Amino acid sequence: MRANDSYLKALNLAVVFSSRPDEVEIRLKANGVIGAVPLRAPDTHNIIGGIVVHPRFGWNSIGSLFSSIGWSASPEILSFPLVPGSAQEIPAWVIAGPAVAQLELLLRYSGPRFREITEVRRNPRGQIQWQKYCTDQAARGNFHLLPCAFSDLTADEQLRRYIKWALEKISCELDAVSHGDLFAHRLWERVQTIIMTLSSIRPLLPDHRSLDSMQRTLRQQTNKIDLGIEAIKWVLDERGLAGSSDLDGLSWRVRMHELFEQWVETLVRHWARGFGGRVLSGRKFESLSAIRWERHGVDSLSSLVPDVIVQGANETFVFDAKYKGFLDEVDELRWHETSNLMRDEHRHDLHQVLAYSSLYGSDKITVVLVYPLLLDTWKQLNHRGISMSKGLVGGPDRQVSVALVGVPVELGCGVDLGAITDQWNRLRMS
Repeated sequence: MRANDSYLKALNLAVVFSSRPDEVEIRLKANGVIGAVPLRAPDTHNIIGGIVVHPRFGWNSIGSLFSSIGWSASPEILSFPLVPGSAQEIPAWVIAGPAVAQLELLLRYSGPRFREITEVRRNPRGQIQWQKYCTDQAARGNFHLLPCAFSDLTADEQLRRYIKWALEKISCELDAVSHGDLFAHRLWERVQTIIMTLSSIRPLLPDHRSLDSMQRTLRQQTNKIDLGIEAIKWVLDERGLAGSSDLDGLSWRVRMHELFEQWVETLVRHWARGFGGRVLSGRKFESLSAIRWERHGVDSLSSLVPDVIVQGANETFVFDAKYKGFLDEVDELRWHETSNLMRDEHRHDLHQVLAYSSLYGSDKITVVLVYPLLLDTWKQLNHRGISMSKGLVGGPDRQVSVALVGVPVELGCGVDLGAITDQWNRLRMS
């Protein structure tokens, strides 16, 4: 445990001990984080293996969510050593997805913008660097050559050539597995579209010295696209990005509750567009409400942050996404009998979301608890019109509507954003 403490913490793995007269057993329990990390030997601390945590709802669900939300929500790459053998257990798009997303950001940054350029010219432009002129040009008799520094609107052609090389490399890796993997094929199509925008540019094999120099320059200007250079390095070092040729893969993780919250936010935004609702995201701290304590330094909550808020003309909807592990086994009957299934946890969730309802003064307040369901289970419930349950909490001053909503964790044939949110219109009915 000491040898692998940082790796266990990265995936939020709980360690459970059990012992018998002849052995001690250690079990690792997942807690809502999927991913892959290396495993070190306790004596030598050499990498001897890896830990891979699979998604409870299957890889198809993860691919569907990434594809729907956008690959910017894809896995977080960890600065750990490679994970032996993980590339063969993880679908190609899991690691290639974030690499492509970062390369897209880097490509946008490399486009035409004002850049500081230094060059030797016959005609002066911008600021003449007189010291360089005296030491480098005049001393050699080149009185007509002037070192100048100026700003010009240009694209970074060398960086774009590196990006195209990396994208073509990823495209080849994805193409090898895309015939039997829908999400790998979708990502391959996306890569092809990006490459088409660079049709006039010749790819160039990068080297680490040039990439390091670019990275230092970019860090001085912005730190938002630093991973774009890292993505090129991943491809250059052939670090198992697409999983078709290498056994070892990058270390990564996805916090499933964060991914599910983004999925719910995507659904809510789609639904709110139908009636012009204003959406506030907790992920962006748009829905944050500070708690003002009388005495400073109180060791308690400092703010309330609902996941998603929708504000209409005279109504407010408070959505709270709950990625609960026990719901992967929920069937149609058990969903209908939620009072026995979720007694304690559901009571806590309900208290939390009702506390959020006190933040808003609209005539009509509706709080919505959103839980994940398997696609087949959701289809059965939706067919019967019971993928949502509504209730009413009465008080001396006002009443708050309460809803319990199940959403599938993947899209399928005939199941798109509209199909999922159609029943949500009942939330607006008195």
